[in-house]
Amino acid sequence: HLEMITAISRALRRARLPVAYTRGMHPHQKLSFGPALSVGVTSLCELIDMELEESMDPSELISRLNPELERGFSIYTAALLAPPYRSIQAGTAATVYELTDSAPNEPALERVRDELGKLDGVTVGEPDNKTLRIQTVNPGILGRLKKIFPDFRLTESRKLVKTGILMKSDNESRTQKKSRKTAVC
Repeated sequence: HLEMITAISRALRRARLPVAYTRGMHPHQKLSFGPALSVGVTSLCELIDMELEESMDPSELISRLNPELERGFSIYTAALLAPPYRSIQAGTAATVYELTDSAPNEPALERVRDELGKLDGVTVGEPDNKTLRIQTVNPGILGRLKKIFPDFRLTESRKLVKTGILMKSDNESRTQKKSRKTAVC
């Protein structure tokens, strides 16, 4: 998580984007990131809120920022947000994960599905080709798995990947062209 923050911050400086800075003795870029991932969890989608000094077209932001990002990082989408601004966590409706087993592991995916399906705020799909899709309103799904299954471990053959973030629908109605607050994914 900390390395991602540093990588994004450096890329913003290299791209010379008009990022707003805090006031005071040690100014910092006005950036906000979503919750950190648990150790061992991989992510294909993270949200970043940033405040700009001036309005910028999201496609220009993407085209200027992507060449400056380290290998393995890409900005896929950006949107201008209108007030009232909401934190990433407050605007998140659910997080989507995929649990993949490339070899037999205990507990089996079917058992994981059955137990997670009993929890409030968790929707679990049918295991498909050694992959289980999990949608949850609680970002701490790995901790919940370890609570249910004390011996649950992520390994080379068992991976948990954050594949998406579903935002609350009123966020979409708050986008406008003149905003200086930008969300990127």
